[in-house]
Amino acid sequence: MDQIPHPGDDEQKKSLPEFTLRRFQLSDLDEFMAWASDDRVMRFLGEPWTDRAAALGHLRDRILPHPWYQAICVEDRPIGWVSAASAPDGRQHRASLTITEGEES
Repeated sequence: MDQIPHPGDDEQKKSLPEFTLRRFQLSDLDEFMAWASDDRVMRFLGEPWTDRAAALGHLRDRILPHPWYQAICVEDRPIGWVSAASAPDGRQHRASLTITEGEES
């Protein structure tokens, strides 16, 4: 199906930041801590990560090896994550999407 161009589409695209998905990296720890330590973000996801060493271990041991855990990035800077998982029996599946409310820097 062809999309009908709207006036100003090209200008709007030029001003929008680039959103991408990519694997997390250990160097993402600071960005991860920015939202994972916020109780408002973690409200339905578990306890906030307040200990940097524990968060690093979680990032290294659980997130990086997980094939379906991706960082949602703006200009290659993680602002949240998306993940998917299956139960061992293959009958249950779940996915989550978490995006933080960023602050202008």
